[in-house]
Amino acid sequence: MNFAYSMVVSSFMVLQRSAIILLLLLAGSALHCRAAVTHRLQNLAKVDEFDQTRIVFDFSELPEFHLETSGQRVDLLLRSTDIASSLNVLPEDDKVVKVLLARKKDELLVSILLHQIPARVASIKSPATKQLTLDIRWAADAAKRPAIAFQLNGMPTPHKTLKNVSTPQQTSTYAGRWKDFFRTFHSTPELHIALRHTIPASPAWSLEKADTTLEKLLRQANTGQWQSLLDQLEKAASPNMSATESLLKAEALLRTGRPDRTLRILDKLRTDGDPIHESARAIYLRAASEAVCGHPYQAQFSLAPLLQPQHKDSAFSRHGRLLEAELRLTTGQGTTAYEILKEPVQHWPSALQRAVQWRRAEALHLIGREKSAARSFRRLFSRRDSYAGFPDIRHHAGLACLKSGRYQSAETHFLELARTLHDPVMHGNALFLAGQAAYLAGKHQKALVTFQQLRDNFEGSEPGFRAWLALLDHRFVNQGNTTYPQIAREYGKIAENAPLRTLREEAALKQALVYHLHHQKEHAAELLQAFLRNFTNGPYRKEARALLSAILPSLIQKLIEKGKDRKAVLMVEENRDLLLNGNLSWPFLPALAQAYTRLGLWQKACKTYYFLIDRADNRQQEEPFYLPLVQLLYDRAQYNMAASFAHRYREKHPAGANKEKVFELQLAALAKADRLDEAADLLQETKHPHGQGIALQGALIHWKRGDAAAIIEQPAELNDSSEGLLLRAEALFQADRNKEALALFEQLRDQKIYADQATYRCGQIKLRDGDKRSALKYLSLLAENKTTSYWGRLAEDTLAANRVNR
Repeated sequence: MNFAYSMVVSSFMVLQRSAIILLLLLAGSALHCRAAVTHRLQNLAKVDEFDQTRIVFDFSELPEFHLETSGQRVDLLLRSTDIASSLNVLPEDDKVVKVLLARKKDELLVSILLHQIPARVASIKSPATKQLTLDIRWAADAAKRPAIAFQLNGMPTPHKTLKNVSTPQQTSTYAGRWKDFFRTFHSTPELHIALRHTIPASPAWSLEKADTTLEKLLRQANTGQWQSLLDQLEKAASPNMSATESLLKAEALLRTGRPDRTLRILDKLRTDGDPIHESARAIYLRAASEAVCGHPYQAQFSLAPLLQPQHKDSAFSRHGRLLEAELRLTTGQGTTAYEILKEPVQHWPSALQRAVQWRRAEALHLIGREKSAARSFRRLFSRRDSYAGFPDIRHHAGLACLKSGRYQSAETHFLELARTLHDPVMHGNALFLAGQAAYLAGKHQKALVTFQQLRDNFEGSEPGFRAWLALLDHRFVNQGNTTYPQIAREYGKIAENAPLRTLREEAALKQALVYHLHHQKEHAAELLQAFLRNFTNGPYRKEARALLSAILPSLIQKLIEKGKDRKAVLMVEENRDLLLNGNLSWPFLPALAQAYTRLGLWQKACKTYYFLIDRADNRQQEEPFYLPLVQLLYDRAQYNMAASFAHRYREKHPAGANKEKVFELQLAALAKADRLDEAADLLQETKHPHGQGIALQGALIHWKRGDAAAIIEQPAELNDSSEGLLLRAEALFQADRNKEALALFEQLRDQKIYADQATYRCGQIKLRDGDKRSALKYLSLLAENKTTSYWGRLAEDTLAANRVNR
């Protein structure tokens, strides 16, 4: 019984302990859930003023937070905070580099990277609006830094202040001498002449171990009797032809102009598994045949085994190197080809030396060493050989001579080349190059005849349009200004109808240049803008950008002077990237800021003035821009910012030409911003400027503060305006200085705008002095005018009260 009882008690205690543990777990879970309730960051906004920036965080509920600053970095740690899906992070601008958001355990880190180190960062909570504001104060004249900018070595890059920043200026070698562009700048036609491979004589076949028949065939091969050899092999063709005979036939076919059949024989040798297909000769024949068939990349792949170390001592090693160089030339790799061919020619086998010299000259041309190439070609052409007749060699020789100034030789090369070209367009282009060389050599009449013939014979095709361009260039450079509109129109026709993009580009740019050189700047700028839209990455883009960037500043200035604000502003906006990619020193900026203001684009106007102030090299240059900026900010109700810039002006330019007007605007801005005590403190400064406007603003500020005595003490300039006179009179009236007030109000009765008020005050003053008769006279006069003004009604009420009191 006791045992059973003890078991029941023990079970009950175990259940009780389990229940307590469960309750504790549930309580802990509830507490955890309560702690996990998050506050949501819903919005970020930024408000900039001159000397401060406010970043406003909007929350669903205000969280607990911790603020830390370190140099240009501000970290805000928010407890139990999440991010709303609609949150937009602040964009990069001149104050903020980047805003980074990072989640930690139950926390959100907002890290703000700034362009400069702030003077002070403070936080302001607003539970009513559920907002947290970071108030960032900027130090005066603090240098800006990149905050995130690293070089390859990991060190920060030095950052220049805005005064020292300038982007690369658009330049051209033709700047200042654009007429030379018509004399010397012409696009060169591309003839696309395929390289003709040399395939020099191969190393001799070995006669050892050859029977009589094979020896006879090998001797024919070694003496270059390829057609006879091929005829014999074709005549004696049999299924049991040896591998050596097959390889002989393959080489004979290549050297008699049938490389496709060579490849078929070599493929069969590979299929049959004969090891001869891996010999150096077979590898070379395959690569050479593929090259001749127009497959340079396949040929490079096939040639690769011959260039490996195991074939270094092969008699075909040098043949392979020469073929590799030719393949590189075929694919436009002039530098690689030159590296292969640059060693002294004496190191090459005698059978290859002449071919190596020709190909080296071509490589020199392709890598831009035109003078060296022209000298090499001149020496090589002095001793004629079969390679001199290769069209590609003649073409490269002509281009090298043309570009190095050997115009007579270039003309000869291109005339010879034209005789070998049967394609009409290529033939015409070669004749054009010959004419161009003659023109540059000073033989203008001969060249013009050639151009006119091409213009007539190749109308509508590339050579005809090239000749037309050359004729127009000559006319423009050598004829009077009276023909320039017609020449410009003809350039425009070529720009519309030429079959090649490069020709259309050249003509379009030259059309714009014609108008520019004849002072039609607006038309030239429109054409250049169209050019840059239509020809994005062409060879003439640099010249077009340089010319347009030279035209724009004076053109924009002129448009603004003519009252064409809208057109000037549109031109600035359309060419903003081009203007920014310059030296940033534009004389039209002050006028542009005024144009922005007239068009109601006040934000752009403000930014322009900011830029002018920041870019000024010295204080004297920046001084004129403060007044229009402060006035603009004031007119647009940006009172705090207007006051900040006015304060900055007065600190930097205490004796500036605009000190009175800027101080007046500063007082007015402080008054509008309800910063009356600050304004009153400024008026207490002993050295502040004086003037009518300043006296009036001071009186208005004292009036709002209810300080009549301060108004009375204002300088005499206050009386120079009707409003100032009224304020002083009202202040004297409030101070019971009736005689002085009456004198001022009498003056104001002649001012239509204040006549009623002044008349009423005169009546009040007379009542105060006990001169009831005079007082009633004033009030009756005001009431008899049957005015509906406020002061007229007051006069009627005062008269009625006096009648009752009688």
